[in-house]
Parts: sequence; C-alpha cells; structure tokens
Amino acid sequence: MSLDSNVMIGNDGRPLLRHFTSFPSVGSAGVNVFAQDLSSEINSYVFPPFNLIFPLLKFFEELRLSVLTMVVPEISPTMFGGLFSNHT
Repeated sequence: MSLDSNVMIGNDGRPLLRHFTSFPSVGSAGVNVFAQDLSSEINSYVFPPFNLIFPLLKFFEELRLSVLTMVVPEISPTMFGGLFSNHT
C-alpha cells in the first residue's frame, strides 16, 4: 500500500505507477492491496510499511508472481533468517 504523495508523478501530473492505498484517494487504483486481483501484474513495485512486509510477501507468494520489487528498510539479514536471499 502506498500514499498518493510518495508515488512517482509524470509530466502530466498523474501517477506513473498503479498503486493501492489504505483509504480511497483520487490517484489510487484501489483500496487494500490484499483485496485486489494482481495475478496479471508484471514486476509489482511494493513500498510497504514495516508491519506489512511479511503479509505482502506471503500474499505475493500465494499469487505465484514471478517478479516483485519490494523496498524495505535496511536491517540486519539475521532478522529475516535468509528469507530475502531465497527469492533474489
């Protein structure tokens, strides 16, 4: 999930990337990413809050998406027990 304020904007002032927010907004493609059909997405770009990192990884794993770009805070690798290294 994202905010309209942190999505890249094109020269025309519209979002370049499709994004979902936790509440309805003018620029978002929908509300609640977990309620969306993302099976046809190619390389979803995800910038989740810390508490949604694992739920989003599980959600995308269940969708069997082949490519995902997730931006997460820099943290020690032992915190995730190698989870990311298995999927890079």
